[in-house]
Amino acid sequence: MKIFPSTHKIKSVTESHVDLDLNVPLAYIELDYSKYKIDKVMKDIANTDVKTEVLVNQEFSSPSVKLFNKFSEAVNMDNLLTRVGDKYYYRPKDMISFEPQRFNYTATIKTNIAYKIANRYNINVACVDDVDSLDLSKRIAAGFSNPSAREIVPPNISINNNRLDAYTFTDMSITDCDVLFIESPDGIHYDDSQKPTEIDKILFLNNNAAIWIASDYNKNYPYENTSSFDEYTIKTPILNSKTSMLSDVYFDINAMPYNPNVIYHNIFNGNKAPILVVEHIGKGYEIISHSSILNNIEENIKVMYEVIMFCYLNRYETTTNLRQWITSEIPDYQIESGKLVKKKYFMSDVDLYKYFNLKASELILYNVNIVDEHTNTTPDDNTQDLYDYATSIQFIGMNGGRLMFDKVTSSNSTYSTEPKKPTNWISMYDGDNIIYLRELHYIVETDLSGKVFTVINEDDLKVKILAFKSTSLGVDTQMPFEKTIPFVKTSVNGVERIREAEYAFYINVHNQEIGFDFLEDFTEDKGEMLFTIRVYQTPDSIQVTDMRQLGGGLKEDAADNYNLMDIGHINGRPYRPAGTVVFTLPTKYKEYENLIEKAIKKYIGASDVPVIFFEDK
Repeated sequence: MKIFPSTHKIKSVTESHVDLDLNVPLAYIELDYSKYKIDKVMKDIANTDVKTEVLVNQEFSSPSVKLFNKFSEAVNMDNLLTRVGDKYYYRPKDMISFEPQRFNYTATIKTNIAYKIANRYNINVACVDDVDSLDLSKRIAAGFSNPSAREIVPPNISINNNRLDAYTFTDMSITDCDVLFIESPDGIHYDDSQKPTEIDKILFLNNNAAIWIASDYNKNYPYENTSSFDEYTIKTPILNSKTSMLSDVYFDINAMPYNPNVIYHNIFNGNKAPILVVEHIGKGYEIISHSSILNNIEENIKVMYEVIMFCYLNRYETTTNLRQWITSEIPDYQIESGKLVKKKYFMSDVDLYKYFNLKASELILYNVNIVDEHTNTTPDDNTQDLYDYATSIQFIGMNGGRLMFDKVTSSNSTYSTEPKKPTNWISMYDGDNIIYLRELHYIVETDLSGKVFTVINEDDLKVKILAFKSTSLGVDTQMPFEKTIPFVKTSVNGVERIREAEYAFYINVHNQEIGFDFLEDFTEDKGEMLFTIRVYQTPDSIQVTDMRQLGGGLKEDAADNYNLMDIGHINGRPYRPAGTVVFTLPTKYKEYENLIEKAIKKYIGASDVPVIFFEDK
């Protein structure tokens, strides 16, 4: 049954004013004043659960804070805070502080990198050249320009970050250089004058460079001549599937002079190589070739790239001078990123994997060079040399990219190297000094969301707050608090209901008492607000019934409501109490009895029984 309001205005009326003859009800609204909701909203200061160690020199804005021991018991704050200006810092008066020994070290690694097409490789190339002619620089620039466009190497290989003008090869620092080209008359000197300048190979090798020395002959590494040009093929090419070159000179690997500090590499097939790769263990490489290689770079460029990549992927690298601290006894803790971390070993602050930007599988630690710094002052009554000559630093291993050290003090040392830590005290390194503390203190903040409980009674709301702690508020309550909010009741259409309201709960930090007030009446001078409680009517307390549905929208088990337009469930016909409806008609309509019955059944009440009589008066 569909009901249309036609042109009537839609309006709301109370139950006593519904006129079923003049109004078509569309909806029925009922209010249930017994349904209320209690919401707790914690402020940030009461919504955090924290227990963390106080760090030496940690800043506080007020002296009224409270600190706790490991059992979460409040400690005496006397002699724990030091005032500097308007700030307060955690510096216990009885703490012992001293500076640890510091030393410098360098670490040398050898890379073991597998070439991957997905990775990018930039190789810094320089040369020793005549500053006026830049002859060698121009040849290198021409030979190495646009290598991927010329299908010499894949596009993931670059030289000098693709800056290939002639000047870029002569203005590079040796510390940044991966490969250095040098032309020499004899492999030893830069020139063949009466007073020739010797090539300082040690300088270059100590900077882990690969020195490519091209000469007509080489005193240190003699080569053999052939009567014709032979083809030499790269044994295991890195960049191309097959790479070879023609040469009329070669080095016999088996005939090279013995040197325990070098390794001769032949990257070509067989025992003969037109280019000799000499690895200086722990330092760098020498690449020895005939001068014709650099005079014909374009013809030999693919082989040159293979040689360069071999040295680059297996190069040595050395850190700059790194500074590290150490003590005779490992401190219990170290402050890292603002947190107290248990310390088990003396490990370097520098992670070599991150330092060199390499994976663990791409790095082999070759050497650690320690510079042990001693103080020359002789100890007397007023001074104490913490680090005497009987003390040495030892490298003992690497763990996860970090180096591990140990400090060894000889038994013949005549005086103590460090202040002795009192029994059961705590030691830590704060980034500058070693600190001895009697005990650790803690910052504690309690999350009140699980410590506030409410009980709704007929006339009031009881709020129970369990004991809690707060360093920032200086609070350490021992007993629970219980507060009672009396409901403010009003009368709505003769129904007594609770006034909706929001209450602020706060703590007076001076007497540590909790109070509450209407939120609109709360002021900050009363205390620190912890949370609010809101009492309000829930959305489901308003029930709207759509009366345009079968049965007026009521549920099957709902009580009958005869003010509804359609409360029946049988073909949408209106329901009335069961009864008989008698129809008396003239006999002349007897022949239309079936049509009459259909019309009556269409409009009669669901439970009414129609009775039809045909008679004439």
